[in-house]
Amino acid sequence: MLLMYCATRTYTLLLKRSETLSLLADEKNIDQRLVSSLRLAGIFVYSVAESSPGITDEEVMTLSENLSAMILTDDKDFGEIVFRKQRSCRGIVLLRLTGVDYSRKADHVIKVIDRYGSEMIGKFVVITAERVRMRKLLPGT
Repeated sequence: MLLMYCATRTYTLLLKRSETLSLLADEKNIDQRLVSSLRLAGIFVYSVAESSPGITDEEVMTLSENLSAMILTDDKDFGEIVFRKQRSCRGIVLLRLTGVDYSRKADHVIKVIDRYGSEMIGKFVVITAERVRMRKLLPGT
């Protein structure tokens, strides 16, 4: 009985994660092991490295719009693009977890998604080891 409960709860959690939001992992700085860990946790992750290697940040922005996916990156240039250039975007998740191994990064990102989920959409989300900050993107973004 307990096994069935755990399996049902896990399946429900995986569905909830994949329905909440999808991510587009930037190829330049997001480790493929992190992408794999997030996928195993039931988060829908597109990978620039797998689908469109070598594209520019502007092309990553366009791809994220086409996929309706938030950009997962540790490149602060995306903040410049959305705030200074006022480029539209579904949202950006900026990881500031330097020196943290990919499995701990994955655990941290999963906890943030479980906690905030769809609240992250339309926001610039900064994830550090100590906290999560969210800033609403400008109108039209």
